[in-house]
Amino acid sequence: MSKRIAAIAAIAVLVAASAIAGSGQNHQVGTNSVMILPPRGQTSANAWATPVTYAQGDIVSHGSSLFWCQVAGGGANTSADTPAIEADGRSADGTNTWQWIPRGDRIIAAIVNDGSAAIYLNDRPAAVVGAGIRLNASGGVFNVPAGMMDTPLYAICGSASNSVAIFDR
Repeated sequence: MSKRIAAIAAIAVLVAASAIAGSGQNHQVGTNSVMILPPRGQTSANAWATPVTYAQGDIVSHGSSLFWCQVAGGGANTSADTPAIEADGRSADGTNTWQWIPRGDRIIAAIVNDGSAAIYLNDRPAAVVGAGIRLNASGGVFNVPAGMMDTPLYAICGSASNSVAIFDR
């Protein structure tokens, strides 16, 4: 009976993953802990400002929208208005890349390791190699459980760089 339940659960995961497959984002994970999945359900943040040097993972507000810094280039943002948001929800400003954070609660999320080395996930900023949730290389998958849907997730890899795909809705 337990094999049947496991098979049904596996099918449900595959169906859910295919339903969200079009909303994926790719992130590079290296030897420093980085946020790969921002928190959801957050309603406010510090206002986006210029000139400010932002760090990866910073969350700011602009108008009624929230953005998180996916790539911090080390330089201050350069314009008084946020740049246009692309179709994938990303926006670039000087040396920083921003990702729009949808309002409302996260319904489903999956993280796929597309790289050639294992990565480790944690719901705290200091993800550590060898600790937390391990995603095996070349297709390791983590389906985010209901209790973690609104928390940020951080990742780290023991090698120089690794790619992960994030699917969330």
